[in-house]
Amino acid sequence: MPKHYRPPGKKKEGNAAKYITRTKAVHYLQVSLSTFRKLCILKGIFPREPKKKVEGNHKTYYHMKDILFLAHEPLLEKFRYYSFEKGSFIHYIIRLVYLLNIVS
Repeated sequence: MPKHYRPPGKKKEGNAAKYITRTKAVHYLQVSLSTFRKLCILKGIFPREPKKKVEGNHKTYYHMKDILFLAHEPLLEKFRYYSFEKGSFIHYIIRLVYLLNIVS
């Protein structure tokens, strides 16, 4: 067995570890696609072209350092908070309409 043997499929290294697809980045940051696009525009993060596309040719790739930069961004918490507040407000309005229909 070679000194640096790694079973296939266990860990990524090299070019595969440096780039991540847009879908995986959205899941990693736990935001919606529209929020991810807004964050990327505000912070000036653009997709990059890796030398070898691991996942396929028709996907958008981002550098992993850029995604980690976004993960520690205070704006990310603000976007999450506002989406939570928007959902809470919508649920509040739905309950209010439901109660008004029962009463009248």
